[in-house]
Amino acid sequence: MKTADKPAQELAVYRRRDMLFCVLLEDGQPAEVVLAAPGQTFFRQNLYLGKVRQVTPALNGAFIDIGDSHDALLPLNEAPPGIKAGQTLCVQLRKLTAPGKGHRVSTRFELPGLYAVWLLDGHHRRRSKLREFEPDERERLYRQDLERLERFWQTLEQDMAGGPVPRLLYPLGEPCYIALTSWVGPNLARIRVAEPDLYEQVRALLAAQLPAALPLLHFQPESGGYGLADILGLADLEEHLTRRKVWLDKGGFIVIDTTEALTVIDVNSGKDTGGRSGQDLRLRTNLQAAAAVAAELRLRNTAGMIVIDFLRLASDDDNNQVDAALRRHLGRDRARCKCLGFTAMGLYELVRTAR
Repeated sequence: MKTADKPAQELAVYRRRDMLFCVLLEDGQPAEVVLAAPGQTFFRQNLYLGKVRQVTPALNGAFIDIGDSHDALLPLNEAPPGIKAGQTLCVQLRKLTAPGKGHRVSTRFELPGLYAVWLLDGHHRRRSKLREFEPDERERLYRQDLERLERFWQTLEQDMAGGPVPRLLYPLGEPCYIALTSWVGPNLARIRVAEPDLYEQVRALLAAQLPAALPLLHFQPESGGYGLADILGLADLEEHLTRRKVWLDKGGFIVIDTTEALTVIDVNSGKDTGGRSGQDLRLRTNLQAAAAVAAELRLRNTAGMIVIDFLRLASDDDNNQVDAALRRHLGRDRARCKCLGFTAMGLYELVRTAR
């Protein structure tokens, strides 16, 4: 059942220039995206059945062959007692590293589901999307998903018993799995997939994990030379994700710059004159910018400290309107956002945690 105050949602899955895109659209506009670079085969959260190559107490680690060109590193405090070379071991990829280094893996397994994250140690977590439901429904959906994930883990344990080593055990971190477990819900109206192999991949994941959503799945072949990205107006999405300047409706714009320490967003009135007084124009531009900033942070999945230089306003009441508007728009973001408000210098600070 669709939530009345939520926008209509659609999931699009397609390739463009060999890059895999999973895009959540809200009222026809891209809201979130999960990407895979051309040729990318290893993803954070994937489960692998690996083989222990070497145990090195001096480095406090064990090196695990998971099928990559470099062995992955498992901290010894997460290794099973008596770990030794040649042993078969299931691990979860926790951190991707730069080329030429082995990835970081863990045995503290996490299985993300639709409404819950199942943890091997029993400290399970609730997913933020549960906030959309009434308390009784939240608890029912959470418990139901935990039970499903527990059965899923039992199936995985059976799969560990045989087959080649090393190998991918389950693609928990691949874009299609992340997109489905993150976005399938009462507001999702359709899942459109552009290519036959992607369609089969999504269909298999839905059948295994979320069979109730199978009726939402539709194959969208190329039509008249236009692919799914063209049909949905997503042809320039890749370029947009790195664009510094984003235009606002009335001619203003924001400029987004990311450094190692923080992300800085500058608000400009630009071409907007609007026939209003200077303060009215500044307030209108800031309110438009608040919506655009929230949308861009969510779409780009920007994390860390974010500083926004809004246009200066004359009154606290106007600043409070901008603060309230930004908080309201950030309310659509399933990532954790902590708004710190305006500083003494008139800059706005917030912290966002990556999804």
